[in-house]
Amino acid sequence: MTPANARFSAMACQAIYMNGAAKAQAMAELGLEELAGPAMDSNLLDWSLSLCTSPKGDSLRLDLRGSQSVPDWASDLEFWQDINEFGLGLVHAGFQSSLRDGWNEITDAVIKHYSNGMPFFLGGHSLGGAHAQEAAWGIYRVLQIKPTAIYTFGCPRVYDPMAAAAYPLGDICYNFVSVVGQTMDIVPRLPPAEALTVVPPKIWKYTRVGQLYIASGGTISTASDLPSDLPLASDHHIGVYLSQLPQ
Repeated sequence: MTPANARFSAMACQAIYMNGAAKAQAMAELGLEELAGPAMDSNLLDWSLSLCTSPKGDSLRLDLRGSQSVPDWASDLEFWQDINEFGLGLVHAGFQSSLRDGWNEITDAVIKHYSNGMPFFLGGHSLGGAHAQEAAWGIYRVLQIKPTAIYTFGCPRVYDPMAAAAYPLGDICYNFVSVVGQTMDIVPRLPPAEALTVVPPKIWKYTRVGQLYIASGGTISTASDLPSDLPLASDHHIGVYLSQLPQ
């Protein structure tokens, strides 16, 4: 993890919330050439596969957008767990279902544009962070491509303890949580570590994967867990993360 890569990834995540000329300009300013994205009728998954060119060589990026529609929010609320399609344990049912909505398109695009040895980064904000964690595991298992790094911003919990222990990319998965003043983004605390559903009547256990970082006031610090004594903030926008990351 480097602060420069974290900021670049947050800016790439911000760009995929944009449309038309604004998106094209934002990506061009980052040196990104969009190679593929979702079909027009895909309403549960918005993603962008892009080529980043630099003097150090080309790299590939897969960035995934957070919740922005009624189907997205419905997916967020489906917090019971299903069998993990990419490995051991259980996974948030809604997140897995909505990733499935575009999974074949994503793998087809990666197969088409990935070259052996090319650096490959994934990024996501909010729901997109959950999808980035899942997609990275799937790409690693199905396509046998190990990403260079995964950067998430305001990512919710995705896996049960068994799946989290089996997650093969924890050493390269960097999760950022914003703290503004004395308030912390609420989304990384969701679903709760013990989430209760009425139908079926069950408590589902959640934990996180990867490395945890607090972004606050232009600095980054490592953390073993989220601070428990800070009030929670509902301002979860990717712009908040950019304001708290180092310039």
